[in-house]
Amino acid sequence: MRAPMIVWVVIVLAAVVVFAGGGYVFYQCRSAQKSELADIPPYMMSQQSFSIDSVSPAARRSSEDALRTFVSDVYPDSAIVGERFFAAKGHIIGDALRHSVDDHLTSVSSYELERQGDNPNFYMVWQRGSRLQRFFSDHRIVAVVSAAPAESDTADEPIYIYGYFELAPR
Repeated sequence: MRAPMIVWVVIVLAAVVVFAGGGYVFYQCRSAQKSELADIPPYMMSQQSFSIDSVSPAARRSSEDALRTFVSDVYPDSAIVGERFFAAKGHIIGDALRHSVDDHLTSVSSYELERQGDNPNFYMVWQRGSRLQRFFSDHRIVAVVSAAPAESDTADEPIYIYGYFELAPR
């Protein structure tokens, strides 16, 4: 009489473990599919961040192309699948931008800073912190600040263009 009861307990416990494990894997898969690019806040250190639409079309196009080329050179085996551009009056402090974006990406999802550099543009790259999430989506988030200010006729301070990119492996 005791053996059948133990078998049922083992079956129920195994079902709970399988169900919980499946739920965890499903949660990691769903979390990995969500793009964080649209939710990253603009740089607010100088309180002078604004839409890139305010920059002249020629300067905007030139800056956007330069940042895209830079990102493609940093990760030649990846494709840009999403991008957002902003402008800011005055010099952008790279560590402040990293701190702002890092706070957002680590609190909302499980991204971690993979690397950063300044050659010549200041850039930071985040990847998923969980290997299971990287298995489902190996996208990276890149933030790049242009080293050279954009040309502007109206600005009394130099305007720097920066962008957020989402990269996917090719």
